[in-house]
Amino acid sequence: MSGKEKLNSHIDSLIGVLKSLALLLPLLLIAPKLVNATPLTVAVTIVPQKYFVDQIGKSKVKVMVMVPPGANPHSYEPRPQQMIALSKAKIYLTIGVEFERAWLGKIIGQNKNIKVFHMEEDVKRISLPTLSGRSFKNSPRDDFYRKVKTQQTKTDPHIWLSPPLAKKIAENTARALVSADPENAEFYRHNLESLITLIEEIDREIRNILRKKKGCAFLVLHPAWGYFARRYDLLEVPIEIEGKEPSPKELKEIVQFARKRRIRAILVEPQFSEKIARIIAQEIKAKLVPVDPLAYDWPVNMIKVARIIAEISK
Repeated sequence: MSGKEKLNSHIDSLIGVLKSLALLLPLLLIAPKLVNATPLTVAVTIVPQKYFVDQIGKSKVKVMVMVPPGANPHSYEPRPQQMIALSKAKIYLTIGVEFERAWLGKIIGQNKNIKVFHMEEDVKRISLPTLSGRSFKNSPRDDFYRKVKTQQTKTDPHIWLSPPLAKKIAENTARALVSADPENAEFYRHNLESLITLIEEIDREIRNILRKKKGCAFLVLHPAWGYFARRYDLLEVPIEIEGKEPSPKELKEIVQFARKRRIRAILVEPQFSEKIARIIAQEIKAKLVPVDPLAYDWPVNMIKVARIIAEISK
């Protein structure tokens, strides 16, 4: 082979290599994007949190819920497979419920690389009523639940059931996602703005639904709707306090209160036994109305409960 032929052969080989590189170049350029396209795995405690994370993170997140639908976050114990699955989570978002006090330390021990963010941060909580505070003595029955003593240390964890506090939860959620995935910060912030707008619309709609119900009372099995009641100037009357059923004396007082207010419905939750609520319902000829403070679709659930309370409160 002559020198000229060898040169042409080398040129042809070089051209072939360049063509191969040209074909590979687009793949090399998109490879980092393919890696970044893997959703951020986020662990949360309760189902309503998943709604907020889904709305802000959309396809860029994958959400694991520790307390499944229908389970009680006050007493639920995670399954072994859930604890194993937590090894894939990059961040954990708390909400301040009892489940976390019992299990968060173990969750961190299971995945030492997981970062914990607190969605209840900067949220002012209200106190839960105590058994020592449930007494009608020296207090008009109509005003009893407004004067329950609040010397206890326990606070109401159901902060997502008030739109202003839901906005704070949304903001904290977005901040956590941005911290864990800064490359998509603008995406998360844009979705946060849309969610805040929706929350404000829901707040206005509920105010309109309950505009004629200020000061009205509604009877509940479990005191989950305290923030909702405070936001819209309502009176939540809980049957159970500190997870305990009322004594015979307290039961009689609750029945008298309900009769005086002509209350004909009791809100019950799927996470708690309805036994004591059924007893009271028979006494006051009331119906049991199921509501779920842990429902996924937050906007739909809030409007649904507002309409129920507007219909049953007195």
